[in-house]
Amino acid sequence: MFIMALDVAKAYDSVHRSRALTILRHMGVANNKFFDLLWHSLNIGETVVCGGGKLGEPWLSSRGIKQGCPASPILFCLIMSGLQRYLERLIGHCSIKIGDENRLISTYADDIKIMCTS
Repeated sequence: MFIMALDVAKAYDSVHRSRALTILRHMGVANNKFFDLLWHSLNIGETVVCGGGKLGEPWLSSRGIKQGCPASPILFCLIMSGLQRYLERLIGHCSIKIGDENRLISTYADDIKIMCTS
């Protein structure tokens, strides 16, 4: 058995919003008014960094999911789930049996494990 372990660096910061929205639409998650409101809230507002007791210049963020937003962990998990489904379709010809399931990819938070037998 071979296992490739990946860790998504700067997980929340690395989310490309338009690609994430595409993934969520394909999953059927992004087709309601509640989601529209939530997604809109993530895409508005300015980001400001505080350092040395001083506030930096505000800027509009176009990438990532906001740190500290209560919905961010849920959105990230949904996006990772969509990525897992995509990878399984892409390389779905190999899998291993774990318990009662055939598994190819396992995800937990920002960690991805891709498993295969020779």
